[in-house]
Amino acid sequence: MVSTFEFADNVVGVLIKEDLNAEVMEHVHQLILERIDDHKKINLFIEIEAGLDVSLPALLKDVTFKFKNSDKFKRIAVVTNLNWFQNIMEIKDLLIDAEVKSFKIENRLNAISWIAE
Repeated sequence: MVSTFEFADNVVGVLIKEDLNAEVMEHVHQLILERIDDHKKINLFIEIEAGLDVSLPALLKDVTFKFKNSDKFKRIAVVTNLNWFQNIMEIKDLLIDAEVKSFKIENRLNAISWIAE
């Protein structure tokens, strides 16, 4: 299950509670694109629930999406306990214009504070 929330006009939150495959990633991207249509730039909060799998095709799809739309993101906060995923997010910071920061799930409040600035 994927759910969204909003705590500011330009901040979009996405909570992922199912294994992240290419189909789920496409759904997440559609949700994000709908919010981008409303604002010039957004901050994005993504939380991936502990214990979920992330497929390589989903990851590649996400990198491509973020690269194509990099001018539409100001900040991206990724909250997950998947260490390898956090490391990849830090590399994305070099590839796109947005500030990208990863947080452990237990530090989600820090992520929310950072993304809301």
